[in-house]
Amino acid sequence: NKEENELNKINNYLEEFFENWLIKDIQLIRNCNLYFTLPYVLLISSGIDFLGGLYCGFDCSPSKRSAKFIKKWMGEVNSIYKEEYMANFLYDNVRSGASHYAMYKKYASCSSKPNIYPLEKHLFVNIRNNAEDRIIIQVFQFIEDFIKAYNLFKEDHIKIHCKDVYNKLKVMLKDDKKVENLIRNLKQKNKTYYSRIESTIQADSSSTSVIYGTSASPSEADYDKYF
Repeated sequence: NKEENELNKINNYLEEFFENWLIKDIQLIRNCNLYFTLPYVLLISSGIDFLGGLYCGFDCSPSKRSAKFIKKWMGEVNSIYKEEYMANFLYDNVRSGASHYAMYKKYASCSSKPNIYPLEKHLFVNIRNNAEDRIIIQVFQFIEDFIKAYNLFKEDHIKIHCKDVYNKLKVMLKDDKKVENLIRNLKQKNKTYYSRIESTIQADSSSTSVIYGTSASPSEADYDKYF
């Protein structure tokens, strides 16, 4: 039926463009035990923003939809995400600090090293001698919570509200005439490049964006496949 068809299209889209890109990228660098924090936080924040859009709509501001997803779905994984203002703190102080200032804003302390901040102390208050207390972001635990929240959202929300999610996804992927004009102008000025990556990927059915270091927006064929 139509609802089952839409659910299959959503799941196929998420697998190809969310799980095989963003989540696999997170897992790839996590498995290398790279002890930085900004790349993890930026990738997780992007994922939360997107899932928040599927949850409450892309007409909702990024801060609001991210906060709603954190409070509801990450709160299902760990109730501390439901604490008053916690979701806003993660957006305003952690995500926005990383995105806009290349550092975390006041009251946030991030680490990927378990010997400094154990995973179970994620979102606890770090008591600091002769300094202001800070909330701990243990990014490896943040990764685990994010992936668990995504799986819960996919299983418990998308299955039940697939029509609503399908329509929100269509809105997100709507055409952008200004960008289409930009592409047309660049082509007219011969600012073009013919890549062989498509034929290379077709020759190797196991290819992924991780292997080739290439990710791109869905093609027209992809839109036809999903919508």
